[in-house]
Amino acid sequence: MYETKSHVNEVSLQSIWSSSRSLVAAWAVAVIVIWIVALFVARFTTPVFRGAVITQTPVEVLSTWDGRQYAHLAADGYSADGLERRLLAFFPLLPATSRLLGGRDHAPLAGILLSQACLLGSVILLGKLAYGERTMPLRLQPGFWLLVNPLGYIFLVLHTESLCLFLTLVAVYASRRNKFAEGSAMGFLAALTRPTVICLPVLFLWDAIGKFLRRERWLGMLMCAAAPLIGVALYMGVVGYLVGDPLAYFDIQAGWTFGWAFPFVPLVKDFHRISLGLLDGVLPPVDQVVRLFSSVSILVLTIWGWRKCDPAFLVYLIVSIIFIHSQAQVRSTARYELMLFPVYLLLPQMVISRQRVAWIVAGLMIIAQVLLFIRHATWRWVS
Repeated sequence: MYETKSHVNEVSLQSIWSSSRSLVAAWAVAVIVIWIVALFVARFTTPVFRGAVITQTPVEVLSTWDGRQYAHLAADGYSADGLERRLLAFFPLLPATSRLLGGRDHAPLAGILLSQACLLGSVILLGKLAYGERTMPLRLQPGFWLLVNPLGYIFLVLHTESLCLFLTLVAVYASRRNKFAEGSAMGFLAALTRPTVICLPVLFLWDAIGKFLRRERWLGMLMCAAAPLIGVALYMGVVGYLVGDPLAYFDIQAGWTFGWAFPFVPLVKDFHRISLGLLDGVLPPVDQVVRLFSSVSILVLTIWGWRKCDPAFLVYLIVSIIFIHSQAQVRSTARYELMLFPVYLLLPQMVISRQRVAWIVAGLMIIAQVLLFIRHATWRWVS
């Protein structure tokens, strides 16, 4: 029996490697490039943030903006007192895991390496969700388009997006194979990375309804659906207990200029501001262009591909888009949209699947990613 299991595991690993070699190579190139650019930024730039000149190491370059908050939390933990209370808005799994892997002194480096490893897992899992064990050209791999996304560098730095996406994909992959305990555990952990995971249960609920109608095992899917909700509620409950106010998490979020709006109204206002500026001959800031391009592209792709997408994935995509664009603060919408994994399953089905077009588009996206990362790393925009 032991030899049979070992043989099965060996064959499984071989099949994963044979179908994912090009993806692994592309991921390795992305990791090497991000570290080279980080070294360049650390050595040859002197960024200024809020009037102060910042001297950075490559690790600190890969830990800017939210990464600095996670590095602080990994080193010193949370506090419910004074201004430190604001950091309770950041969910705990990434800083806790970084501290566990790297200790107090090397937690940021450990968190960065964890993000980069999770990105590798994500690009492989996307291929498994799309094609199973079949081997496909690199340009048709969903994970390839995740890597070259103009904001894809977020998955390579000390941010929660990579860990969150990986855990989400593991949860979906496990549930689709009726491994409900594993799917529930991963969904619960994903909920400890970002509050946006609250949209994930709709995917499992859709699958549960389908299984119920087909008279298959469906209670496990309900367990998978409940796990992310429990995770989010648990952390918010802990914050409420520490602060002494059950609604404390929402008050803390409001302190980060977070608020709610009618769906897509902030996006329309953003488009209106850019249009007025162009009419006056004023070029919009880079962040506004990236935000608008990301949102419009995803909306168009969703409308175009609604018949080409797994129904549960489509429902999850639509609910997530509505949730993201119901936030009054639009500054980070493009970053939230990065984790909408059905988008990467649809992209290879578009015209960019044609070889010549694919490589031209990919080349332009890679150039944009490097330039945007330099702006991010030099504190010129928050992504």
